[in-house]
Formats: sequence, structure tokens, C-alpha cells
Amino acid sequence: MNYWDDPLDRQTIDRDGPFDAYVCQSHYQRRLLWPRLHGAGVAEDRCPVIRGAFDLDEYLYLPRPHHNGDKFVIGRLSRCDARKYALNLWQIYGQIPNIKARVMGWGPRTERYIGKPPAFAETLQQCAEDAGQFVRSLHCMVHPMGVATENWPRVALEAMACGVPVVTDRRGGVCEMIEHGRTGYLCRDISDFVVFTRMLSENETLRMEFASRARTVLEEVLADPETIWA
Repeated sequence: MNYWDDPLDRQTIDRDGPFDAYVCQSHYQRRLLWPRLHGAGVAEDRCPVIRGAFDLDEYLYLPRPHHNGDKFVIGRLSRCDARKYALNLWQIYGQIPNIKARVMGWGPRTERYIGKPPAFAETLQQCAEDAGQFVRSLHCMVHPMGVATENWPRVALEAMACGVPVVTDRRGGVCEMIEHGRTGYLCRDISDFVVFTRMLSENETLRMEFASRARTVLEEVLADPETIWA
């Protein structure tokens, strides 16, 4: 939707009017854009919410087992864009005991932004591994957001598809994907991230229940071609 702020595109809109319809991927995105759309004369029924298409067949459901005493592998995945990284990422990870961290989408700008990775963290460049392969290497995706708030984050769908519970911020479109306390956890602060991740690391039955429920939600709702029209 950047064209709303581009002077040349804005002139086109002023001259010819808005498009016939605008499709949003989440209710969060629609709420964010609706004041502008409404102000430009877009009718409410011309701005539907249709979930982004997601092919479950591309992602093997294979939760990684965790045994008592073993390192609990957490991580995150995104493009190499510093805006997607929380400044307190290492602070959060550092408070979770007995972990190994894997972060894909790393680069010099990211390191300058949030600092050098600690000894327990492995960092990989963008696309160093296949997304599904990377996600399945984790026991839990611990994904605090940066300044960028996602309207419908694909990475959460990938984790849910592979059997990896997601612990992330309580903001943006991900709140429409994850049912807090049943398919993942939505956090308000650092303490939430630490407490909820520890709960999953210490209770394998709970973690597997989350993984199974999340996959079912994808199959029956979020990635079902018959129901993505929200």
C-alpha cells in the first residue's frame, strides 16, 4: 500500500479514483487501511479479507522430539531486514536456560542493529537453508518482533505447518493465527517470552499438543482453500 504515499501514484488515484477492490490478508490490515480507503471513497464491500494462500503440501509435519536434559532449540526466521528484529532478542534468549538458538536471515546490518550473537546462537544468512528444513530443526519458534508489524506473517504459518509452536508478540495479524494458550503463545513483554518458552521446554506433552492443534487449525481453517475467505 506504499502507493498511497507516492506523489505520482497519489495523483493517479486523485484523477482516476481508487481501484475497484482492495484485498486484505487480515482484519488487522483492514483496520489499519480502512480510514484511508473509506476516505478515498472505497465501499466497505469492496475491501474483503482473504487469507494469503498457503500450500500445506510444501511443509512436512515432523515435530522435533525433545528429551529432558537436552538443549532446547529455539530460533527465528525472516528476511535480512533489521526492522524485523527486536532489539532485545539476545536479552530474551539469554534468559531461557539450556538452549541453543538458530537465527536465519542474518547479516552485517542486523548485527550492527542488535549486536553480536552470543555463544549459544548460530546465525545463518538469508535462505541458507530451505525454510521447512530450518523450521523443523527447532523445538520452538521464539520470534519477538522488531519495529515492523506483520499483517499476515508467513513464517508463523510455516512453523505451525511443521509442528513447531510459536511464541511471539501480541500484535499484528499473527493474533488472528494463534490461539493463545492452545496453539501458541502471544506475549506482552520479556517476562512472557521467557515464562512461556520455559513452559514448552519443560513439558513435552504440552508442546506436542500445541503442535498438533496448530497443524489442525491450518488444515481446517487458515490454509483451507474453502475457508481462507474470512
